[in-house]
Amino acid sequence: MRMMVSGPAVPPLRRPGVPHGGHFPWKENAMVISHVLADGILHVTLPCDLDVTARAPAALETEALVHAYRPRLVEVKLGGRDPSSASLSTLVRARRLCARLGIPITVVGPTTAQPDVSAEPAAA
Repeated sequence: MRMMVSGPAVPPLRRPGVPHGGHFPWKENAMVISHVLADGILHVTLPCDLDVTARAPAALETEALVHAYRPRLVEVKLGGRDPSSASLSTLVRARRLCARLGIPITVVGPTTAQPDVSAEPAAA
């Protein structure tokens, strides 16, 4: 049943023909972290340069992922060599959450390419 309301016309909130009316809330609130779930392991990549304003969203995203997936292991990869204090704080919050839920957590740093010494010619 449709109700007819008299009065001034109210402009539509969404523009016809445009997905989501041209408003994309996920672009405004883009995820701070990235993640992949594979074989029951939640792989979370945490930027090493988080600032204080991104710390809470990153921690909440990690918490939501852990609660949603209930993985058997959480692997957190720090994206760089010198993590900021906000990145470390987010990591500590993730560790506390996993400890409370009984889920093991591992932390992986950035990988560095080791020089291949077997390809170097032997000194005579």
